[in-house]
Amino acid sequence: MPTPTPSPEGPAPATSHRQVWWFTDHKPGHASQVRGLVNALRAFGDFELVEIDCRRRPTLPATPARPPLILGAGQKSHRPMLRAKQHTGGLAVVLMHPVGPLGHRKPGFDLHVVPEHDDVPAADDVILTTGALNPLTADGPHDPTRGVMLVGGPAKRYGWDTDQVVERLHGIVERSPEIRHWVATSSRRTPDAAVRALARLHEKVEFTPADQTPRGWVAEALAQASVAWVTEDSVSMIFESLTAGCRVGLLPLPYRPGYGELYLGWGPGHVAKGILLLKERGLVTPWAEWDAGQPLPNPAAPLAEAQRAAELVWKRWEQHP
Repeated sequence: MPTPTPSPEGPAPATSHRQVWWFTDHKPGHASQVRGLVNALRAFGDFELVEIDCRRRPTLPATPARPPLILGAGQKSHRPMLRAKQHTGGLAVVLMHPVGPLGHRKPGFDLHVVPEHDDVPAADDVILTTGALNPLTADGPHDPTRGVMLVGGPAKRYGWDTDQVVERLHGIVERSPEIRHWVATSSRRTPDAAVRALARLHEKVEFTPADQTPRGWVAEALAQASVAWVTEDSVSMIFESLTAGCRVGLLPLPYRPGYGELYLGWGPGHVAKGILLLKERGLVTPWAEWDAGQPLPNPAAPLAEAQRAAELVWKRWEQHP
């Protein structure tokens, strides 16, 4: 990405158009969240998007006449975002939960866009969302004869059983005759044995390993499909499937409680709590309930959290002095 134009020492240039400054650390998960918000903001007005690499101390762009909207996600974005806010008077909106050493929110940000499972109390400067934001929408054709399988792997809070996962996926294909074509992919965490087994899962399943999927593969697959089955460890994929408007089933994995859950009486960790909330609201169907005869729910409305958050952010930006 080109280096932004250094900020001048003299008066700001005479420009009146809006600018959004995105301080990016180029991590895919963080980028997906900010991109979701940026895409949704375009429904409310025109602006120029300026991407600023915050992996090293960045040079700030020339200050526009109107204070910019300053966005970022991830720890490396926080300090340059606050420096940009001080320099320009812009509105600083941070995604995820920026916490200090004792768990308190870092001061200085105007708005925090935070998944509700992070247990951040509601406040005037907090926008709570169902899951992390993403750039998907529910505009796809959603062919009722197509399905998607998104398979993860061992994670910090989840174990793995290749034989069980593969057996259940095979059973899903056999018991879903209305789905005539499935596409499936793995993740970087999927064990090699599982990748090999998925490649020969079923004649109705077209499997593409994660390292061979082109950019946008998951978004396109979800747009085309009516049903998505996702392993519980793949949290971002679960929320993307719901945002895309698919009916979503969850494949369970062995859960590994953290120290606080085992010994201190704490509730479930953030990831597990997010999944639990989806189950309680009937937005997803666990495999055991589907196996017992409960159908996957038709979503009353797809998740549109990026659009909801964007509306609130835009209003605050318009009111910002």
